[in-house]
Amino acid sequence: MGDLLPFETNYGVLDLLPADPNISNQSLLDQCFDLDIGDFVNQTLSPAAQDSQMASGYTVDTSHTLSSLRLSELRHLPSALTDYFFKEVIKLYCTWDNSFNSLRIMIGRMWQSSGALYHIMQSMAAVCLSEIFPHLAATAMRERSCALGYLQQNSISPIRKEEHALATFLFGHSSSWFDPHDLATDKFQEAGALISSWSLPDNELSWPFLEEAFDFWKMLLAFTTDTTNGRNLSRQICASPSQLTGRTFPHAWNGTSREIVQLMANVGRLVFSVRTSLPNVLFTNEYQIDFFRDTLEEVGRLEQQLLAFVATEASCIVDPGDPNTPPTHFQHMDEAFRHTGLLQLYRVFPELLTRRYRPWNKDEVLLPLEASKVPTRHERSTWLTSLATHVAQILQEIPFESLNDIWSSIDSGDEDVYWVDVASQKKLSPLMA
Repeated sequence: MGDLLPFETNYGVLDLLPADPNISNQSLLDQCFDLDIGDFVNQTLSPAAQDSQMASGYTVDTSHTLSSLRLSELRHLPSALTDYFFKEVIKLYCTWDNSFNSLRIMIGRMWQSSGALYHIMQSMAAVCLSEIFPHLAATAMRERSCALGYLQQNSISPIRKEEHALATFLFGHSSSWFDPHDLATDKFQEAGALISSWSLPDNELSWPFLEEAFDFWKMLLAFTTDTTNGRNLSRQICASPSQLTGRTFPHAWNGTSREIVQLMANVGRLVFSVRTSLPNVLFTNEYQIDFFRDTLEEVGRLEQQLLAFVATEASCIVDPGDPNTPPTHFQHMDEAFRHTGLLQLYRVFPELLTRRYRPWNKDEVLLPLEASKVPTRHERSTWLTSLATHVAQILQEIPFESLNDIWSSIDSGDEDVYWVDVASQKKLSPLMA
């Protein structure tokens, strides 16, 4: 199942490195990965070349230079990957991070005794580094294969359910890192089954974290795959950190509002169901007519829930201590979710927008008044574009890489382009999610 030395001992990562009088007590990763890329490139260029670049403003392509770095210079690659996982991967993987991050705490507590967690960590770190060090792609795949072996073995008799559940989450979430078409729906269903059957002591705080994590996973999948069989984890068997403190403590993935994440998951489920079913629905039988009527009723309820949702005030959010993520960011994230949910509903069910249409005013989006007119198709499209722009302004950044195929469809002259349809046609579901 692979070399398990790093977690079969009780020593820290640095203790696994061989003694060398020429190496200080500093982590070898500090020597290798903390080196600024620009500094490294400058060190490899002659002074004349550096001056020439500064004068011309030319940016060096560092990919070839960085590829020439040999990770074999590190005395123990597994230790280096583990160190990199804790230093960098978790930061990339979470909405915020510091020593209070529940995910960091859980992994830190369990990884040295869990084969599945250890190999998943190795694979996630290696695949993140594979763009700079291409030969690590093979290492990432090998470690992932080892992790899968442990997960399959543990699923037969999961002695430590907490470890198995967390490993299943990490394995499933990182599946698209290796295969952009892999949504890992099997692991999603497995995680739901495991958590819903879990019985924990009253003081166990990891279950609420994993329960909310499952909601987040469902939201990511809902717009692009069928999640109707995903379990509804609504029980509350123990107190979460937020309940214990009386203030909202941010989740590593969800942020501060489980309610808005659940609403978004329901919006996604409904949108996916309609966009994949309507092309084949002719409304020629009673079942199809009932489906359409029930869908419209549910859409109306979701719209009202989104309009009534109140984001947690920043003053009521526990500051996680991440200098890059103040409490106001979580409030903005909830508002972005809320507006995005409305955007998707109005895009797929234009009758909802027609009922309340008035010329665009961002201050009236969440306080709909009676319609002032029946909008034309162009007016409706313009209103939706304004709402989408408003969401972008809340977030203040857009992952443009995910939108290239949508822009291509629009640029080619296609009308009424919708991202869920493009994701399905281009098989880009994991990327869009």
